[in-house]
Amino acid sequence: MQRHLLETAYIDGEFDAELKELQALRAAPGGAAPVSGTELETRLQSICEAALPGKRIGVDDNLFDLGASSLKLIEIHENVDREFQGLIDLTELFDHPTIAELAKHLESKLKSPPPG
Repeated sequence: MQRHLLETAYIDGEFDAELKELQALRAAPGGAAPVSGTELETRLQSICEAALPGKRIGVDDNLFDLGASSLKLIEIHENVDREFQGLIDLTELFDHPTIAELAKHLESKLKSPPPG
């Protein structure tokens, strides 16, 4: 094995992406986030993780326990509203603070017929 080549590759930053991913996994509460069960959960999980960079969010993790501020909740709401326009009010994030709860709530709204 040519260790000097590994050292050179490390110094040149060839492993930066992998190191960043490992760092994010170490920083995540409870280790790696479980894979969500539904497409809706996956979409919401992606939105929440984008708003809370560096955090791996499991579908049952409470956003408040992860340190989501009111500004971050507004950002999450705006991005959810882009995908599901008018279906979720900002206050509903307080009533459904996990991705699983929010997905279930949103799913019920998607299934119900529009008023009128």
